[in-house]
This record gives sequence, structure tokens and C-alpha cells, in this order.
Amino acid sequence: MKVRINSTWARIILPNRKKNKPPRYARTAHYNIITHLPGIKTIIECWSLFIPDNDIQEIVTCTIIYLSKIRINYEKERDVLNTSVDEMRALAMCNGNNKD
Repeated sequence: MKVRINSTWARIILPNRKKNKPPRYARTAHYNIITHLPGIKTIIECWSLFIPDNDIQEIVTCTIIYLSKIRINYEKERDVLNTSVDEMRALAMCNGNNKD
């Protein structure tokens, strides 16, 4: 193997190692063709890997208990509504996308 030294920093340049390239006329084997990418497709799937559904349900339960305690400070009951699992998921998705 020959080594060339280039520039003042003495960077080593290695020779090209791609001497045995596959022929261009050969077909790719069927098991090497990717038809779909593996992994997580949505943000909700990613979120569910870190926080399972039972933890979100526990957060909702504790939030409802807190809302029932502060509801007496308001005149109308509709000013403080109970939350749901879907609202908690939506809140988490909105907070994760802020770039501020």
C-alpha cells in the first residue's frame, strides 16, 4: 500500500479500495430490496414508547382530582372542565413541537 502525504498538516490519503465493484448488469436479490422502512411512523407511537397508556391515565386521574379542588373558586362549573386521555396526548404533542 502506497501512502501519499498532502498539505502542511500531513494528511494521509489512502488509495481507493473499491476495485472489485459488482457488475452493473446484475439484478439485486429480492431479500435486499427494501419495500418499507422499519421503525416508528408517527409521533404518537414514539410518545407511547416512553410514556405508556397507564401512566397517561394516572396523570389524567390526578389532574381531575386537582380540577375538582379548584372548581369551587369559579362561579360556573363549565369554566373548569375535566380532562381526558386524548387531551393529555394532544397537550404533549403541542409542547414537544414548540421551537421557542
